[in-house]
Amino acid sequence: MQKDKINFKISVLVIVVISLFLIWETNPTLQSERRIKKAIVKRFPIGTDRKEIVDFANVKYKVPSYKSQVMYLDYIIGEINGVVVVTVTWEFNNKNKLINIEVQKDYGP
Repeated sequence: MQKDKINFKISVLVIVVISLFLIWETNPTLQSERRIKKAIVKRFPIGTDRKEIVDFANVKYKVPSYKSQVMYLDYIIGEINGVVVVTVTWEFNNKNKLINIEVQKDYGP
């Protein structure tokens, strides 16, 4: 009986630790701008076509309230109640190929 309680507590602890790790790994508001950019560049290397990024970002991310410019796309990729907002900006050349990625983390009021 005592052994079952200990095994249960260990199982709960393992689940909590794994859950916290997954939250840390997948939530951009908890990661550095540098780490976020590295992950985005891995997914969308320089030279990626604009359409591929737009198709992905329109499904996965939130469009900010302001309009993106022709050569740039801005998307909010993480947010905690408006207090922490993570925005990624993709910059394209005149052939609609990715030339730069910027990640900005803003801390609100």
